[in-house]
Amino acid sequence: MLYLHREGLSGTLVIDRGGFESKVLFRNGRAVAARPIPRGAGLQDGLLELCALSEGAYGFWDGDLVG
Repeated sequence: MLYLHREGLSGTLVIDRGGFESKVLFRNGRAVAARPIPRGAGLQDGLLELCALSEGAYGFWDGDLVG
C-alpha cells in the first residue's frame, strides 16, 4: 500500500485472504474506496485491518474493480 501511495498509482489492489477477497480502489496514490468493509466501519478502519496481514496473495489492476 505504501508503494501505491508513493508512486501515485490509480487502480484496484485485490488481496486474497484465504479465498476471501478485499479490494481497495486507489486514485493518484490515495485509497478512496474499499470492499468489503465491515458495516458501519470507515475506510481507514478497513485499511488498518489489511495492513495487519502478515501474508496473502495480491494483485494490482488498472481500473475500478470496487464499484
